Parts: sequence; structure tokens; C-alpha cells
Amino acid sequence: MTHLVFHTSRIACATHTSEFTEHIAHLRTVVAAGSIEVHEELTDGKLYADRHLVQVTKNDGSTVRTEVYVFAEFAPDGRFRRIEETTLMLEGTEADRNLGSAR
Repeated sequence: MTHLVFHTSRIACATHTSEFTEHIAHLRTVVAAGSIEVHEELTDGKLYADRHLVQVTKNDGSTVRTEVYVFAEFAPDGRFRRIEETTLMLEGTEADRNLGSAR
């Protein structure tokens, strides 16, 4: 198991960088701390998949835990050309369900 702190450059999608930037800017207004634990990761040529757990402590002290399944394709420059994610919230409130895509 690999333990990572949020690092945005690797997951910036080549075609949707501005949307991703807006998402990260929003998260900075509501998230006090966070971590990502990668449980499984696979690459095959330009294809990428992983299963990871995102744990967030919000500014109000509440906690959100979400399991994320990622399927992606790399662009020639090494960034992601396409990312598809499915999430399963393990801990949090109904209002936290869109935290992974909120802008």
C-alpha cells in the first residue's frame, strides 16, 4: 500500500485542466487536510487504472472517506488524456457526496 499526500500535477487531465484547477481551488476552501492511499495500481501501455482511498478532514472538523476506482488513458506528454472515476463514499454526509467533483 502506498500513502500519498494530495498531489495535483499527476492527475491533471490534458483536455480539462481549467475544470480541474477550479475543483482544486474549491477544495482549498473546504478541506483542512487530506491523504490518498493507493491500494492497487496498474498500467498497460497508455492505459492506467487504480483503486485508492481518499481521506479528508474538512475545515469544520468533519471527516470524509471515499474509495475511488480510476480508469484512464495517458496522453503522449504523460498527462492523462481521459479519466473515468467511480466513487463509493464510506464516511461523510449526504452533502459530501459531490466533494470529488465540486467546483
